[in-house]
Amino acid sequence: MDRIETKLNALEDIKLRALYIEKRFMSNDPEETMLVEGELTALQDRFCDEYRDFITPPMARAVKKDFNTFLALIEWAFDYYKKAGD
Repeated sequence: MDRIETKLNALEDIKLRALYIEKRFMSNDPEETMLVEGELTALQDRFCDEYRDFITPPMARAVKKDFNTFLALIEWAFDYYKKAGD
């Protein structure tokens, strides 16, 4: 597997995990919500670390503040690597 394909697979994994976490946030269980918050933070950190070659510090802060921004940047990174692989 080449570098681009590895990056695309990792982005797909991050996106699917983020969407699964989003669903779990709908729980009425406070313990579940706390657990999910930790998982989301770890996922956001992973994304910012693995894609630090183009995620600027302001973007990293935006990822942590807004879930929709997080998803949008995942898509942006996916498109970037997809084009790089063409």
